[in-house]
Amino acid sequence: MTEFFKVLTAEMIKQHKNYFHSRTIYMALFVWPVLSFITTCYSFRSFDLTKSKVSYISSENMVIYLLIGYMCMNFFRSLVNSSHTFSYEKFMEHWS
Repeated sequence: MTEFFKVLTAEMIKQHKNYFHSRTIYMALFVWPVLSFITTCYSFRSFDLTKSKVSYISSENMVIYLLIGYMCMNFFRSLVNSSHTFSYEKFMEHWS
């Protein structure tokens, strides 16, 4: 189990050195998702949800519903992006 944590720590340090070389990356990680979520919320406010046939969506819980969906979408996108990056690293390691 300690070997796993050593590998995990080494991979985290390597990823941080490769991708967090500038402070502007933190804007992309924190500010853009918040702005995108706010845009999504305001886009859905134009719909009249009182006549919705879906019972669990109302104007009171729309923000929670969108937040859960938005977080799942971001986690999935990050997971796919990480897997592509990891695959590319292994491919380049194999051919160099």
